[in-house]
Amino acid sequence: MDVEENIDKEPKSPRLSLRKKLKLIKIKKNKKVLEQTEPSPVLQDDGDGDGDQPQQSFKEQSDIINIESQEEEMEKIKMNTKIQRIKKKYGKQTWVTREIAEIMGREYILLTTLRDTLFFIIFLILMTIASLGAIEPEAHNLFKLMENEMLQNNGFYDINTPSQFWTFLDDFFENSFYWDYWYYPVHNIAPANINERYVFYENKLIGVPRLRQLKVRGDSCMIHSYFKKVFLNCFGKFNWKNEDTATFGPGSDSAWRYTSESELQDSRHFGKFAWYHGGGYYKDLSLYKNETKAIIEDLKNNLWVTRGTRAIFLDWTMYNTNLNLFLQFRLVFEFPRTGGVVTMPSAHMCSLLRHQTKYDYFILACEIICIMFLIYYTIEEIREFVYFKWKYLLMFWTWIDFIIISFGYAAIGLRIYSEISIHKRLLTLIDRPEVHANMQVLMQRMFFYRLLLSSMLFFIYMKIFKYLNFNKSMAQLNRTLSQCRKDMIGFGMMFFIIFIAFAILGYLIFGTEVETFSTFYLAMFTLLRTILGDFDYTDIEKANRVIAPIFFLMFIFLVFFVLLNMFLAIINDTYVDVKTELAIAPEEMRMSGFVKRGYYNVLIKLGLGKYVKFEEFQRNEFEMTTSEIKGALKRIGFADLEIEMFLARYNIDPSAEIQQFDKQKLIDLLEGKAQPERMYILLKFLVCLKTMFCEVQQQQILLISRNSSVGRALD
Repeated sequence: MDVEENIDKEPKSPRLSLRKKLKLIKIKKNKKVLEQTEPSPVLQDDGDGDGDQPQQSFKEQSDIINIESQEEEMEKIKMNTKIQRIKKKYGKQTWVTREIAEIMGREYILLTTLRDTLFFIIFLILMTIASLGAIEPEAHNLFKLMENEMLQNNGFYDINTPSQFWTFLDDFFENSFYWDYWYYPVHNIAPANINERYVFYENKLIGVPRLRQLKVRGDSCMIHSYFKKVFLNCFGKFNWKNEDTATFGPGSDSAWRYTSESELQDSRHFGKFAWYHGGGYYKDLSLYKNETKAIIEDLKNNLWVTRGTRAIFLDWTMYNTNLNLFLQFRLVFEFPRTGGVVTMPSAHMCSLLRHQTKYDYFILACEIICIMFLIYYTIEEIREFVYFKWKYLLMFWTWIDFIIISFGYAAIGLRIYSEISIHKRLLTLIDRPEVHANMQVLMQRMFFYRLLLSSMLFFIYMKIFKYLNFNKSMAQLNRTLSQCRKDMIGFGMMFFIIFIAFAILGYLIFGTEVETFSTFYLAMFTLLRTILGDFDYTDIEKANRVIAPIFFLMFIFLVFFVLLNMFLAIINDTYVDVKTELAIAPEEMRMSGFVKRGYYNVLIKLGLGKYVKFEEFQRNEFEMTTSEIKGALKRIGFADLEIEMFLARYNIDPSAEIQQFDKQKLIDLLEGKAQPERMYILLKFLVCLKTMFCEVQQQQILLISRNSSVGRALD
């Protein structure tokens, strides 16, 4: 028995599933399409200039309608089944996440978006307060005071030789560090008590200062065979292979004997020329000026600084009781292989002793509530992962949420560990004030805590775009960035190739004479600053008067006139496409209308219905002008004449809005006054009116319009 016999003897058993019925109907439809390929005596001009097409009968059109309606019914059944499964799995709809609500309809999306937005705003405000509460606004003033009065006045930034290094230490401890008298250092009126010797009268020295140096061996680099008889030693770059750990000089104490990082428990430092660990040769100074000067004189006389010295660190800690602020200051003196000295200050300031005032307890309450929100968002992410399975990892906002939650828990763990370590360390310093207050590690932990907190807050603010997506303008921005990502990847590769080529060229040509091109890293940032207009052409012109203008003009032409305009063209074209898509897309319920409707419902339930504008409350959510209808009908294939004939028949103003009266006139025809074919056209028109010509209805109307003229139907 062939396929045609199966079609003619279509089973009528009620047990036959809907999917099988649809399959049989489609086979029947394909059979009729094949039969229609033969010449037909009834032809109809479709108006496209390519000849006449065979006209379908009303029965064939009805079969098509039945197939489409059954397919729509199948989709509705699937959607309802999925919604019921979600409700059964997660309970009330108000606890469904926004991502899960995407399949449950527009109202569910708006409801979950409104709820999540309110929670998110509270979380955002509390996180902002907690993050800003961890920073002391006057910390920068304290750092600038130390830099101006203690460093610049003593020539810290002018040190270029080891001799100037020793001169700076003498002047620094003589004039700026030990405040033994009132109105020091200009007017020494009266000696200050040992407990009142505060730097700038307000900053108490905690412990004693410490000098520490790191060295390399004399055989840490290779000497060319031509110069082996001239040079006996070669001191290379500092690293763990080249480090010198041998005892030198008098060898009497820790200044001449090497101490490992694990024993010193000092912090590492990333310098300009190398990465330095926390060990080395160290010497703790004194609480008194005369003793400190004697120690420095002994180190200088015994040649503590040698050719192998690569870095010297001067560390001290102060506490300002007015601000409840600890200051860990470090002066870095690097001795590069080229000779000379490069200086750099480093400071960490933070409030280690928290929860002293009412404001501190308010910040603590905000932090506790933020932790509760963090747990809540963690449960939501687990819920979404259980529902979406591995598709959960393909969502963009999933990774933003993962970063926020990860940074949050890391900050909590680091904060708890730091609080425990701080109290142990402070108790030790109080009992032994003559030892060095090594708080670099604690300060760095608090720095990383603020770094995690600030990074977390940054991504939280970026997440605002997720909740603003229901706004039309923000939706355009998000969709523009989403749709142009492939073009941007291609543009990024092209820009990266050209940019790296120019950076290498600038580094190789100008690196030896121009500081901004002295390293490949600096060359890249110099070119980025050039794009922003911050560029000093005279520096490269002095380095090479011939190549400099060629390099500059080529970079300006390729980057400014070509690449940047290409970037703007990609964004602009994508934005125009997105704006067009949103303009012709079906109109959906907006957040403002959803909130207004909920507000009116609350007023009615509270017995305040007299304050409700019932005309606005009862207005149909879908209102459109006939000019918009005409534009939509043109896009799906209807001719201008057909549209005008339809509108003229019912005397509808093309610039007016379709009101209830006009709709009622169309509905009256569907109650038996219209012929079958006319009824179908009007029915599909009303469906399009209700759904803003969504894609499925557009295809249906286009299919019928090719076989039946609206003008003939309404004739």
